[in-house]
Amino acid sequence: MTDEKATVNINIHGGNNQILPNATHAEQHFHYHTTAAAEPLSRTRIYNNVEVDADYIDKFRKCCTASDLAKVVVEMVRDDSIPYLDRVLAVKAEFFTRLLPFCPNLKKGITESNLRAQINKELSTKPSRPYGQQS
Repeated sequence: MTDEKATVNINIHGGNNQILPNATHAEQHFHYHTTAAAEPLSRTRIYNNVEVDADYIDKFRKCCTASDLAKVVVEMVRDDSIPYLDRVLAVKAEFFTRLLPFCPNLKKGITESNLRAQINKELSTKPSRPYGQQS
């Protein structure tokens, strides 16, 4: 007999992978369920548990001023379909700075203090029609 050693090649191409050198057995199950009547919602996670639909992403893209962004943020706070976003989270820099990549037209007034001031100003006003909606 020759002294050949076992060779193991592991090729990883994207996805989540686990390498378990001592495992004797591994299983992976995929479960997928859908109904024809249900139309999938396209939602984007913008911060932790805060997810918004494509309409809000479009509104972010149209924002040209910090005031515009503040109006959209406050509209989101008042939107019942976004349960984890409240007045406290809305004024945290950790939250609203995550929105800036969605706002390509927002060039000036994007300091944390200015954005916070604009959001607080909008929060203090009574609810009006959503940003971007014409009368």
